Amino acid sequence: MATRFSLCLHIIITSLCSTVYSSDISCRNEDGEPVDWFIIYKLPKYKIGEVGSGVDYMYLDSSAGSWQMSKFMVNTSQGAIGSTLNQLYTGKAYKSNSSVYGLYNDAPPILDYIQGYGHTKGLLLFDRSQGFWLSHTIPHFPSFPERGYLYPSSGKVNGQTALCVTYQYEQFLRIAKQMAYIYPRFYNCSVPAAFLVDLPQLAQLCEGTKPTLASDKRVEQLFSTQGDKFVSFVKSEHFVDGADTLSSQDSEAYEHTPYPRPSEVLPAPKLMQCLLVTLVTFYGLSVDSCRAVIFPILIVSFVEKMGHFYN
Repeated sequence: MATRFSLCLHIIITSLCSTVYSSDISCRNEDGEPVDWFIIYKLPKYKIGEVGSGVDYMYLDSSAGSWQMSKFMVNTSQGAIGSTLNQLYTGKAYKSNSSVYGLYNDAPPILDYIQGYGHTKGLLLFDRSQGFWLSHTIPHFPSFPERGYLYPSSGKVNGQTALCVTYQYEQFLRIAKQMAYIYPRFYNCSVPAAFLVDLPQLAQLCEGTKPTLASDKRVEQLFSTQGDKFVSFVKSEHFVDGADTLSSQDSEAYEHTPYPRPSEVLPAPKLMQCLLVTLVTFYGLSVDSCRAVIFPILIVSFVEKMGHFYN
């Protein structure tokens, strides 16, 4: 009898431990299981010679060897993004004082557009153990927690991307400092009192206040739960780069555009390696103006030949 009781107790404890592990806040893969990181590319609706659904997407994660076409659609709560966000929506984490969350988007759902915020979109959800940072390009997304998972019609026409990385708690202290520089528009967030000492910048941002910055730019190395390194480059609105990487003609032309100079946004010199990028042309100027950068940028394709990519 004692042996049977001991066996039952061992099974119960093992089951509880497994439950706690699987319930840790993290990015989720296509099957809803924890994953270190994933990348999604939602295909544009209009492609060369065909019209798609606008909600199909390709998927890649830390355990997959190559890109794969998802069997799900991005406008359903199934799949990687839906499973990841459901930790906030169905888990009711937004009502908990033991976790921090923040939804930010310069074009938030329902609300009117307000100038002055960084052109950035994403979601943070974490507790004292770990959590995830989802960075994406989708306007009017994600929806408010009370409404559950909803994918906006405005995110169907153009191609969209999303990167989700699972981090341990201490990494979010660094991420919060990066957030202060990009000044995202948090339209729904919560930083419980127990986290205020560790996350003063994030608390300020949730209140709509700009934190004081030590400089006009910042670079931070972040490590996922499995040890993969991600480098975060951020700059404030006060960052001004020199024009030495541009020709005099291009430099003058950039003064009349709302876009940053190429040397402001290309991390190749910092990483000390070449980068593959897509050639983007705007106002008659091209990324080729970066030709003087020490570490060259390799032009691989034209955006206009591949459909509509970004908003």
